[in-house]
Amino acid sequence: NADRLDAELLRGFVVRHGSGVEVVASPEAGPAHSEDRNAAIERVMDFLRREYDCVLIDAPPGQSRASSVFEQADEVYLVSTPDVAALRDLARMVEHLSLNDLAVGKMRLVLNRSTADDPANAEQIEKAVHLPVSVAVPDNARELLRAVNEGQPVQPHRRSEFNRALARWSSLAIQSGSAAEMHGAARKRFAFWR
Repeated sequence: NADRLDAELLRGFVVRHGSGVEVVASPEAGPAHSEDRNAAIERVMDFLRREYDCVLIDAPPGQSRASSVFEQADEVYLVSTPDVAALRDLARMVEHLSLNDLAVGKMRLVLNRSTADDPANAEQIEKAVHLPVSVAVPDNARELLRAVNEGQPVQPHRRSEFNRALARWSSLAIQSGSAAEMHGAARKRFAFWR
């Protein structure tokens, strides 16, 4: 209930990891889409922006309610694997999102599970989806599976191309936030990951 949301209610939904990250898991089933729902999402996003320095929302492609969240986002990270079917879907999504004036300049492309054997290189992908590749995260299934099974994040001190890519991604988000603050938009960061 967005009208009742306050810090105390939020604490009831938050799961805090030992690393300091707080997570609000998605509900098993969401309520039906309605016009009031978009207004409620906007109120929740405004509240979360006041409570946290950085808010990340992970939503599957095709979420109908994502447009109101997208409009409030400072950045939108579109994450895709570099296979042909995923890139075709990504190109359609970029084209659709580009119809919204508020989307222009917010979208960032992240290639996930990138390898040297990908069917398309970064230049070809950029040409196909009309969006530059911001970060290519290499495939690291073994380390990710271990992290999931142990319930612990991937250890940042490990020297791997995977960790370097995540560090570049983090730096990109931080630099973008610093630039916004330098231009007088000193507000908390809000990013939307798809």
